[in-house]
Amino acid sequence: MVAGAEASIAQKELLEQQVEIIQKQNELLSDNYSKLKEMYDAQVEANKEAKEELKRSKRFNIIMMIISIMAMLAAVAGPIVTILVSR
Repeated sequence: MVAGAEASIAQKELLEQQVEIIQKQNELLSDNYSKLKEMYDAQVEANKEAKEELKRSKRFNIIMMIISIMAMLAAVAGPIVTILVSR
């Protein structure tokens, strides 16, 4: 009977140790999850900002293309107008 009680106490202590280890592991997993979520959220925000920057860049490039086409037309039209006016 005493041996059975001692074995039961040993099992209880072992179980308590295992529960404590599992709780620590759960805490570590929770911390890791929180860090991963923060990293993911930061990456999502960075991607969002990059998309916005890309849109602004495309708009700027279109405006610059229009300006350069107008400048090219003005450069071509200058000599043509000069020839037409001098006749």
